[in-house]
Amino acid sequence: MGRHPADAAGRLAGAVLVATAARTVGRDLPAVLAERVLGDLSPAWTRTGRIGTSLARRSLGAGAHPAHAVAVRDLLHATPGSVRVACLLAMARMDLVGLAGAEIPATVLVGSRDLLTPPRSARALTSAWPGAEMTMLPGAGHMLPIERPDDVVEAILARIPPARRPPRDGGRQRHALAGVGHAVSGVGDLADHEVLARVGALDGEQCDEPGISACMPPMAENGGGPWAPPSK
Repeated sequence: MGRHPADAAGRLAGAVLVATAARTVGRDLPAVLAERVLGDLSPAWTRTGRIGTSLARRSLGAGAHPAHAVAVRDLLHATPGSVRVACLLAMARMDLVGLAGAEIPATVLVGSRDLLTPPRSARALTSAWPGAEMTMLPGAGHMLPIERPDDVVEAILARIPPARRPPRDGGRQRHALAGVGHAVSGVGDLADHEVLARVGALDGEQCDEPGISACMPPMAENGGGPWAPPSK
């Protein structure tokens, strides 16, 4: 819906917002100044390498499968730098004020361990959107379509009028979503220890321990867990 939610009211029956927020980047700055600051930071976001690794760590909840870390890292590395910068600028332009005219029923999904668009941002978004309700998924991070595909599918189906809902397909929709991480990263056929070793290679380490936590240090802000960002 972009910055014109009221314009979409006559065309949409409902909306599901997955791990998002309004004005999370530069939220304490005027929009124009936020864009200028982000523009100065853009060179760092046009490079591949540790940006992808760092964001992959911050994107997943504590219980994520190791293959998901590889999938997210690969997706971030494959994203052109210009697209990363455009994404940051778009987030700087988002504002809760524009939601005042959004009367479309909406569901806001957020993971309890989302470090990128945390629950407090989802609560602010829900409060500013008339008719919106928030659903928090315990233990999940930012990548809900990968971490909790069943919950995302159910939330979408719930917002579709009964007469227009697609017929049940025995779970094929869910299985297709659940397989995204494996399909993107190419690790679907690897044994667990091979996946762990590949995730450990994100930091140039060898990770052959039975748990992924050997390579991903915990952090109190994320309640501990293997997917927390490294300590500063």
